[in-house]
Amino acid sequence: MVAARRAWKIYQELYAYVCQPGRAFQDVQYLAFYAGGNIMPLVPRIIEVIDEVIFERGRQTGPLGTIVERFLDLRARDEGAMHKVFVLSPPDDPHTVRLNAPVLNDLAYQPVV
Repeated sequence: MVAARRAWKIYQELYAYVCQPGRAFQDVQYLAFYAGGNIMPLVPRIIEVIDEVIFERGRQTGPLGTIVERFLDLRARDEGAMHKVFVLSPPDDPHTVRLNAPVLNDLAYQPVV
């Protein structure tokens, strides 16, 4: 699960998660997003993970190239920077797990006694 302040919206549009290169993750097949006190209801399958991707126009090809270009178009990342990229299944893909509703983190809002 990843904290998804902006990443949830980006996933829905670009079907990817991007973070700093070298960031450690457990060996998992799915990536859940946590935002606004909820685990979001779509849990995409991880299709590919590329640890060191230079975000330059025309440098990458295929789905990775499309992801890089769109991130740069949206100014969501700086050109020339290096990132780790998770290519994820789209929301309507049969490999994406669909929960009935977001899962509320009821512990996040409890006062500390």
